[in-house]
Amino acid sequence: MRNFIIFIFVLTSLSIAAQQESNFAMPYLNNMQHNPAAVGTNNFDLRAFANFRYQYFTVTKKPYRTISAAVEAKILKSKTNKHYMGIGLDFLNDGSGDGKYNVNQIMVPIAYH
Repeated sequence: MRNFIIFIFVLTSLSIAAQQESNFAMPYLNNMQHNPAAVGTNNFDLRAFANFRYQYFTVTKKPYRTISAAVEAKILKSKTNKHYMGIGLDFLNDGSGDGKYNVNQIMVPIAYH
């Protein structure tokens, strides 16, 4: 059992070290992208967000491109106390210009508040 736990720890550590940071113009508007536990913490029952950015025009002929879209909602709201569950869907496409390196990411964060 101990070897299995060590194996899982090493496996997840390797995947965490391989992440690429997304470049956003307004990261504070889509807090679900940077903190999945924050899904549903806004003042609305349903919220949609889209972000598109071109950058580094002077570096290459084909600039870096970042596209993000997210939808989040509050579900299973309790009438007696203010507990609820937040669920979301988040899509990210990050292209690195002439390098032809693309990252596609789809997340479905779920949080209980």
